[in-house]
Amino acid sequence: MRVDKREPVFLVLEAYWEKDIEDDSTVRPFVKGLCDAYGWEYFHRFFDSADDIRLWIREFDHTRRPGCQKIVYIAAHGSSGFLHTIETKIPASRLLSIIAHTRSLTGVHLGSCNLAKQRFSRKLLKSSNVKWVAAYRREIPWLESMALDLLFWNWVFSGVPRTKRSVRLSPARAASEMYSGFGLARDMGFQVVHRKRGTRKVESSWEILKTKGDK
Repeated sequence: MRVDKREPVFLVLEAYWEKDIEDDSTVRPFVKGLCDAYGWEYFHRFFDSADDIRLWIREFDHTRRPGCQKIVYIAAHGSSGFLHTIETKIPASRLLSIIAHTRSLTGVHLGSCNLAKQRFSRKLLKSSNVKWVAAYRREIPWLESMALDLLFWNWVFSGVPRTKRSVRLSPARAASEMYSGFGLARDMGFQVVHRKRGTRKVESSWEILKTKGDK
């Protein structure tokens, strides 16, 4: 996958994590800290339903940001085949149908447990115009997965240190290199799928890892 050196702009869609009125957990300060460090633009909205997701993704898709990569990041509890809010369970198939109607998104990052199962990432990629999908195959701890997501974005959109300079990596290559440098990425089943250049064939970061000789 060719490295896209355009700057990112993020839409962060977050569900409330707990019904406890005293709980104010949110990914927003973490995302804000990284974006402020590099001058990246982001939008943050909470969602409770599939209609909320559709509304904000549609607005984001129609927002003009020439020369930028549009990235949708969804932060919510998840299980195989569902996103969870404090009110309901949203079938992953609904998310697939919403993304399928977009035209300007570059990537989709699913910060939820288990959503890379049942080949959902591949189905989402094949049914839409996005270039890559990142997701987790297993149960993930909240803080550690947030830190991993930030590191992933840093390596893709800013660069991974290489001697005296930073080198940007494609999303799939960044994920495959994280497996060796940060074992938790592999333990949590973090995976990126993308279309191979010039084809409709889908390749995953796990497959790139195997070509490097790690079985």
